[in-house]
Amino acid sequence: MDISNAAAKSAYDLSNFFKRKTRDDGRPYFALSEEKKPAWLTVETSDFSHEFHQAIDGKDCRLPSDWVYELAKDCCDLLVNHFDCAETKDNGETVEDLRDYLNDQSFEIADPMVPCYEQELLEWAGDHYNNRALIDEACQEFGAPEYQDHETATGNFVKSIQIGYLHAIQLMLNHFAEIIFDRVEELETEE
Repeated sequence: MDISNAAAKSAYDLSNFFKRKTRDDGRPYFALSEEKKPAWLTVETSDFSHEFHQAIDGKDCRLPSDWVYELAKDCCDLLVNHFDCAETKDNGETVEDLRDYLNDQSFEIADPMVPCYEQELLEWAGDHYNNRALIDEACQEFGAPEYQDHETATGNFVKSIQIGYLHAIQLMLNHFAEIIFDRVEELETEE
């Protein structure tokens, strides 16, 4: 079995589970489409949604959240591309190889998704109290930028938010990657 192709196919199945819809006021959002639910996914749709919300928020999750749904869809799309690229195929002979390679590449995969505009980052930081908790957790884990004076304080505050946003992306990537790795291991045992 080609492990990388199986992982890409599983990620694709998960990505297709998300459907873009439009609210009455014209704003787009993502929801899970029961018709597109992968046959191999045994968890109930509502439990699946709750699990990926908890992936970044823990037990005190914001359910439902348009931002979390969009992040989940984007992470599934990123994983499709990651598992389907030639470099991943060269580094993924086993599920454990794929897991290690993803862990090594998670920053490079997630970093382009982090907004670069201050306004967007500030809105995200203030959108939900759990976002501030993600920022604190990420700064403790990865180190916070140092505030030396007033001029660098604003820039470093924004960098702290970016670190928190990146942390949220990595948590979501890891959540979906583990679902995919479980699926690939299941496929291996079926062979």
